[in-house]
Amino acid sequence: MAYDDEDARELGLTLMSIRRGLGLTQNELAERCRVSGSTLARHENGEDAPSLLLFRRYCRQLGLLEGDFFRIHRELCRARARLLEGPVWVKKISAETDGPAPAAKRDADLAEEVAASVAQLAAVLFRARESP
Repeated sequence: MAYDDEDARELGLTLMSIRRGLGLTQNELAERCRVSGSTLARHENGEDAPSLLLFRRYCRQLGLLEGDFFRIHRELCRARARLLEGPVWVKKISAETDGPAPAAKRDADLAEEVAASVAQLAAVLFRARESP
């Protein structure tokens, strides 16, 4: 089933961010979950939604409970919303140069910041699950 839904896209971005944050490739996660790489890619791109059983398998292979996934998702959505507002330094550069901030640098920096935050959050949750 194809989706144009923004929620499906956001959930897919969360899945991709967690996977990347944990240092896994699409092929590695797909193999662990016994799905094709193209299936995982469709889920990460929000083109298709995984079944509940497959979603649980993704979570399990990422070392997360379903609730952990949605906590990360909520924080990631909040971070994206804050980033879309534009950080102060971007606004300052725009004002000083009488033009827009260098978009490519800004986007790369923001993407790196979000990825680092997701990786830290996923690692904390993973360690919490592993400790007795």
